[in-house]
Amino acid sequence: LLYQLKNSEKPSIWIEKQKQNNSLKINFPDLYHCIDVEQNKYHKYDVYYHIIYTCDAAPKRLDLRLSALFHDIGKPKSRQEKNGQYIFYNHEIISTKIAYDILNKWKIDEKLIKKVTLLVRHHMFHYQEIWTDSAVRRIIKKVGIDNIEDLFLLRQADREGNGFRKGLSIKVFDFKKHIDRIIEE
Repeated sequence: LLYQLKNSEKPSIWIEKQKQNNSLKINFPDLYHCIDVEQNKYHKYDVYYHIIYTCDAAPKRLDLRLSALFHDIGKPKSRQEKNGQYIFYNHEIISTKIAYDILNKWKIDEKLIKKVTLLVRHHMFHYQEIWTDSAVRRIIKKVGIDNIEDLFLLRQADREGNGFRKGLSIKVFDFKKHIDRIIEE
């Protein structure tokens, strides 16, 4: 899996083969449990397909592909229905725990685990124009200035993996500009 994530143009093809031959169920049950987990109107695909298409959309770097692989893996455990819509409150926290446990089991380098879990944990930011410079500085401090660009790359891949849009949303683009201005200052 790690080789495919790092080197393949479309890791989803290999992951789908693992699903078809039942290897996924045995070797990666957390991803297998995402199959047929419906999402809300903002996603074209179930959680499983959203995850593997997000992997395809992420840059061909192991840290970003692993972050894409784990970013929503906690959704099946957090899914609730509210007013006829599925919601996934705190799925990023559950996803972070799952990522940490699995990456440790896979004996992944601690530095890589730290980066992946950091990106997974913070991928659900909801920027508002009213955020002060202090609020944005706190986010920069939490994520780390060296990881900000990767957070935006994950967010872009996540958006493409939902099946409806590409690129960064206007709000996220505005957030990026706010961060750039603070860093420049």
